[in-house]
Amino acid sequence: MKLSELLKNIDCKIINNEENLDIEWITFKDSDCRQNSIFCCINGKVAKGAKFIKQAKNKGAVAILTSEIIEDEDITQIVVSNVRKAVNEICSVLFDYPYKKLKTIGVVGTNGKTTVCEHTAKILNSVGIKCAKIGTFGAKVGEKIYDTGFTTPDTPMLYSILKDCVDSGYLTVCMELSAHAIYYEKADFKFDILIFTNCTPEHLDFFENYESYRQTKLSAFSDKKCKLAIVNADDVTGKQIICMRRSGTISYGIEDPSDVFAIDLLEKPEGISFIMNLFDSLYDINSCYLGIFNVYNMLAIATTCALCGAKTSKIAQELSTFKGISGRMERVCDKINVFVDYAHTPDGLSNALTALNKVKGESKLICVFGCGGNRDRTKREVMGKISGELADFTVITSDNPRFEDENFIIGEIERGIRLITREYITIRDREQAIEYAVQIANAGDYILIAGKGAEEYQEQMGFYKRFSDKEVACTLVKSKYE
Repeated sequence: MKLSELLKNIDCKIINNEENLDIEWITFKDSDCRQNSIFCCINGKVAKGAKFIKQAKNKGAVAILTSEIIEDEDITQIVVSNVRKAVNEICSVLFDYPYKKLKTIGVVGTNGKTTVCEHTAKILNSVGIKCAKIGTFGAKVGEKIYDTGFTTPDTPMLYSILKDCVDSGYLTVCMELSAHAIYYEKADFKFDILIFTNCTPEHLDFFENYESYRQTKLSAFSDKKCKLAIVNADDVTGKQIICMRRSGTISYGIEDPSDVFAIDLLEKPEGISFIMNLFDSLYDINSCYLGIFNVYNMLAIATTCALCGAKTSKIAQELSTFKGISGRMERVCDKINVFVDYAHTPDGLSNALTALNKVKGESKLICVFGCGGNRDRTKREVMGKISGELADFTVITSDNPRFEDENFIIGEIERGIRLITREYITIRDREQAIEYAVQIANAGDYILIAGKGAEEYQEQMGFYKRFSDKEVACTLVKSKYE
């Protein structure tokens, strides 16, 4: 497509004017440039985008998108006031407004996004409504799998995937919408359906305070961004969304009056059961999932699928046959009840431990967890305190330390747990930590390995070492009982 066509709706100044350039791609990464691409110069915390122009040109970039004129550069420069807004407009034109040709479903929330997104797509596909999905586990369009690198891909990849959905005959897409994606306006279009799961403190290293983080999530539910909102009415921020919108909102919940709700909850070791009122139709749900938080997830899933045209009886049937999602309260061993969960926030860890406490009976509950490096430090002490309160014994270990000292992170967690108990140990090596938990557990006891879920790596000093909580735990339990 001609550059002049891409820029027709953008207020910009062109330096080294080459309006007849053919453009086939646009990207934020110099390594992702290809022939006839635009390289977007974004200034990060560490380096300015202009530093990578040479590499971008070597890869095939023929123009740069920038908020300031780059001196002594002969490449075509498109100078705009807001690079990210311009990227959205360019991508819309370049990929022929794909979001206008799809029913777009977004999932917003601190926890539960992946479970809701994955299962919503699964149910819709099972009833013949072709639904692609984009989220933490990448994007899936039919048999095509995309490694996106983020919960919500950067705008060029996102719009490219949406175009592939259209070209592949898909009518619906369900995607996770992270707080960072909302802040950076990665998906700058109006969603047909936007689901709100919950809001608890997270990413305070980026947003600086909880209110800023919360307001970012709230902004996604404005009338300009969302046609219909499906909202957790029991969440404080959810209540604010309902009041803010006034119309175009469907509520779900357990405690407060809601359009879709659950009653008669019963938590058992094999899963949770409840009666679901789905738009005045009642269904018995017997799920393999544990935890009341998963009831909320299932209510959100059921509401969304019903509004997309799936029969309520089929939805109820599918909810009772869910086998769970990898790394989300996944039971990986049964001689010792070992669960692997992605819980990496105070709320997530509290929910997981509370769920296991309700079903463990007289058995012991051991928690193995750490906190990621170069992320929100304020949650470390809090999570230590939570584990001290809810687990019978805690093994504090390393998560993804990234560029931080593992011992320093463990020390911050330890400060929290020492306020509650001395029933803990610190073991920096994650495999040795899991081994210790397995060795002190008896048959029938419960172990929660939290923080990394289905991740198959451990990140330290820029290197990714292959590591799977699930594989390690299964090997150790098998070895113990053989």
